[in-house]
Amino acid sequence: MPKRFPKLIAGLLVMALCLSPISAFAVDDTEIYVFKREPQGQGMAGDIAIIRPISIGCLIVSTGAYLVALPFAALGGNAEETTQKMVVEPFNYTFRRPLGDF
Repeated sequence: MPKRFPKLIAGLLVMALCLSPISAFAVDDTEIYVFKREPQGQGMAGDIAIIRPISIGCLIVSTGAYLVALPFAALGGNAEETTQKMVVEPFNYTFRRPLGDF
């Protein structure tokens, strides 16, 4: 095993922990409130330049996987759920959500 391998694994682990999503909640006695911010200009620009092209690619891949999985989903009786998760939700995320709203 090369000497750099443990350092590489440790670095990847630290990076994964730092980039993992962390939710911010303000907790009251009975309810949980989620604070939502208005989209900023840089968020909208990042959405146009980075997120939308990636989500279009993911939509294409997901739709292709859906076409392969559809016969098996139909035999299993869950074609509607498969359609919803693999086509409709990625389409809505890509084309129907407001700009900058992640």
